[in-house]
Amino acid sequence: MALVGAAVRELASNPTHNCLPPGRVTELQLTATCLTRLAEHDECSAQIRACNGVTLLGKLLMVQPAKGEDSRANDKVSREVLSLKAYVFRALRYLFSVERNRKMFKRLFPPELFATFIDAGHYNAQLMAYAPLVTQFEELSEKQRLGVSAALDDVSVAREGSGLRSVGGYVILEMLGKGAFGAVYKARKSRGESLVALKELPLSDVGLFGATESEVSAGVGRMCKEVEILSSLSHPNIVQYYESFSSGPYLYIAMELVEGTSLLDHLQGLEQKGRRMPEQDIWQVLIAVILALNYIHCVKKIVHRDLTPSNIVLGQGAEGLRHTKIADFGLAKRLSSSVVAQSMVGTMPYTCPEIIQQEPYSEKADVWSLGCVTYHMVMLRPPFDGSNPLSVAHKIVEGAYDPPADPPATAGPPYSGQLKRLIGSLMTVDPKKRPGISEVAALVSGQLMASLERAAINEQRMTKALQMERTALQAHRRLGSAREQAAAAAAAAAGAGAGGACGGSPLRVVVGRKASLGMAG
Repeated sequence: MALVGAAVRELASNPTHNCLPPGRVTELQLTATCLTRLAEHDECSAQIRACNGVTLLGKLLMVQPAKGEDSRANDKVSREVLSLKAYVFRALRYLFSVERNRKMFKRLFPPELFATFIDAGHYNAQLMAYAPLVTQFEELSEKQRLGVSAALDDVSVAREGSGLRSVGGYVILEMLGKGAFGAVYKARKSRGESLVALKELPLSDVGLFGATESEVSAGVGRMCKEVEILSSLSHPNIVQYYESFSSGPYLYIAMELVEGTSLLDHLQGLEQKGRRMPEQDIWQVLIAVILALNYIHCVKKIVHRDLTPSNIVLGQGAEGLRHTKIADFGLAKRLSSSVVAQSMVGTMPYTCPEIIQQEPYSEKADVWSLGCVTYHMVMLRPPFDGSNPLSVAHKIVEGAYDPPADPPATAGPPYSGQLKRLIGSLMTVDPKKRPGISEVAALVSGQLMASLERAAINEQRMTKALQMERTALQAHRRLGSAREQAAAAAAAAAGAGAGGACGGSPLRVVVGRKASLGMAG
């Protein structure tokens, strides 16, 4: 990253010409190749992004060849720079192939260029595959280039001492995403090291807060009260909410930062690779969501009301899927003991029939949504989909969907009958016959016990590893202490020797020591 950073700093110091000397091009091509190879691994890819790799690489797309008097040499340099851009696009495309990075890339390029970027394919090592991207990028207007440059600045990972923006006691480090309702940033408490996700919502959004001053005030109060309720939730499979506050023209919501990808992005990635989600992974996600829903339904008396694949976050690591969490309780609502909730909310393909028909509903609305999410994990598409909302709504009310099918032999092994039957139970049209979350837990008790057993084994393994680390650290400290004592003894001996050289009588010291030892005996 240091080599790429040096090149970008050189560009920043000469923004008018955006030129690199010829000798640097080959070095940068090698650097881009190394980053490409590193980006094949998810954790390395995340590290490249954390080191500002996307912005630093992207800025190299802005370079122009240094012009000299020799036209033949100029042509050679131009070809080298265009070749460098192909290397850069390849590295960026490899970074994009990791699901957790994709939202960031959607903001970088104009739609036509982004479509070509997608067409290059995942992990395509052939450099010629990126030639159309280079050609298309070179044809961008000056305004479009400035737009790309600004987008690269937006996704830049802020560094200490670089004029960081602060709001409400948080330091903004990086933009994680931007959508129709606002932006989400990675932030850090001004006093401390803990990182959070900070959602920024514009108060000018009429749909969120209303049009008049009184409506905005009421909307802010309502949302802050919602966050206050959600901050009381404490469960390992639910994203933790911390606080909300207003600052200037925005409302901010601070919540737990989960490094990973949404279930929706993960499923789309599997579809692009021609694979289906392994059943073990489906159960892992399913059990985590069941445990979370059991907590909010039975303990907190809250209905999520918007459970979709985009609101389920998957942390990823060397051991595969892990840290499944429910996120975005933007539509969550506390249920009183006397009032059954009634409103038209949620994302339609995952919305239960009773909400579609504007009938009273309960926490079983989330059970239906869980069935739709499970179906999506199995089939890589929602059970009810289409361009006509009325047609989709009719299918939901009738419970008319294609039964879940096994994947082709090339995409994965068949799914168990238990998983398919569970989907049917969860998606029971009549809410009176639909199981509650406790009944769902009973239906999957075998998988639930297996999951708890794996969790216990993992905890035991982690405890053992932690104990080994603690023992190694203690041994290291003892060794360091012994070395310090030995060094102190050596220094004392050297001092004693120096005293003898200055005319002292070391013999008297030794004799005295022997005498004292003899007396002790």
